[in-house]
Amino acid sequence: MLGIESLAVLLAAFLLGSFPTAFLVSKWRLGKDIRSVGNRNPGAGNVSREVGMAFGILVFIVDAMKGISAVVLAQLLGTADAVVYGAGFVAVLGHNFSPFLKFAAAKERRLP
Repeated sequence: MLGIESLAVLLAAFLLGSFPTAFLVSKWRLGKDIRSVGNRNPGAGNVSREVGMAFGILVFIVDAMKGISAVVLAQLLGTADAVVYGAGFVAVLGHNFSPFLKFAAAKERRLP
């Protein structure tokens, strides 16, 4: 059974992972939602193609650090190994289904 500390670590990991880096960088640089340009994927690859390689690398690094930070946080707090692994997993879930983007990874593609 998970304790309150473990649940708090998992919630923090989810929120860390859900920070929408690609969305924010594209809004800042293009003034557009990255989910509406290119392949509509809010990730580093689409940012590289649509905004620029340097910004794609920035998004990649920040996204990687989100997952690393979640795992390191769980380790520093001395949680069980299962919670440490779970922190990495829920950080990825937060990245893919961000509540800040209404849990939607990509906008629907409309056929012409």
